[in-house]
Parts: sequence; structure tokens; C-alpha cells
Amino acid sequence: MGALLFGLHHLLVMLVPAAASVNARAAAWADASVRLWRLDDHHVRGALLLLCAAASLVAGWLYFQDFFADLLLAGNLWSAPPEKLALLAPSNRPFQWFFRKVFTGELIGSLTALGIAWRLAPVHKDLPYRLLLAGVVAVVLLSLFTLVLPFRVLYHAEFDVVRWNGAECYALGADRDETLLFCPTMQPRLQLASPLAGALPELVRHDENIFTVFGVNQVSSRR
Repeated sequence: MGALLFGLHHLLVMLVPAAASVNARAAAWADASVRLWRLDDHHVRGALLLLCAAASLVAGWLYFQDFFADLLLAGNLWSAPPEKLALLAPSNRPFQWFFRKVFTGELIGSLTALGIAWRLAPVHKDLPYRLLLAGVVAVVLLSLFTLVLPFRVLYHAEFDVVRWNGAECYALGADRDETLLFCPTMQPRLQLASPLAGALPELVRHDENIFTVFGVNQVSSRR
């Protein structure tokens, strides 16, 4: 397709004098712009690539700031307000996949910027340009971290559901006769089940996402 368009452009310039004049003026304007903005300097081009990649990443962070706030609260499940954890629930998978698509695109874009910056550089790269490349590499790593970490939190959060003292809880771990439970409907939410503390937990179902109940509660509270 690109070759076809290039051929049509070349033919149009050859056969139509007005098109040739427009093409010459456009080429002169492009050359002047390159000199004006120093785009023929590889340092300037590298800096622009770094700026674009970093600005895109920061824009993504700002757009999903509520999601990141919920992720930070996920480390404090036993006291975080339920409505603040709704975005982490499986019922919000479309939003979570949108997040993943955005930062997948961001990662691809930053890798592309790194490849272009590397290709534009001279064989013997000076220290300032090496620092620019290091900045683009940092953006790539931050994009990868942003993409991977939230989904490790969301998809490695499945635990067995048990019934204990009339409430459904998540079994976080067991040590001998004691089981650490997360009970969303009880206060405090962290409970230690043992023969001395009353009834032993009874298995209800296997491998449920621990954030499921927050999505259900959030939907119910809005109705």
C-alpha cells in the first residue's frame, strides 16, 4: 500500500506542474522546520522521543489514579472501606481489561521509542545521548511494571471459601489447628479460627477471588 501511494505521488508530481510546485514548497517548509527545531540533531530527536514516551505513561497513570488508589488499599483489606475496593472485583473485569489494553499499548509505544532512539543515534554514542537512552529504558521498565503488577494482585488472589460462625470467609492460610480467615461481613475482618475460638470452618467452595464480595456489595449499595 505504501509503495502504491509513493508511486502515485511520484507520477502526480511528474505529470502535473501544480502538484510539483506544491511538493517543492512542502519540501522546503519541511527542511526549514527541521533546521528551526534542530530535528537534524540526534540529541533533540532523542529528547523528543523520551518526552513523548514519558508523557504518555504519566497520562495513563493520571487517568487510572482511582484504580491505583484501590490497589494500594488492597494491602489493607481488613480495614479498607468496601466501596474503595469495588474496582478490583471480578465484576469490573471490562474496566480491568481496558487498563491492560492501555498499558500494553504504552509498553509497545515505549519499546518503539527505544528502538527509534537507538537507530537514530550515531555508532559512537556520547554521554548525553546515553542518558537519554537510559531515560527511555526507564520508561519501558515502568510501563512493564505498571502492566504486570496489578494483574498479579488481581489474579493471584483466589482462596477457598469457608463458612465460620454463620459467615462466609476466605481461608488465607492454616497452621496446625488454626486457620487465618478474612471475613468481609465481620468486624474485625481478620479472624483466627481454632478449636478454642468456637466452630471450625467448613469448606463451601474452592478458589474464589477475594475481591468478589466488594463488587457485589458495591452494586447492591447503588440500587
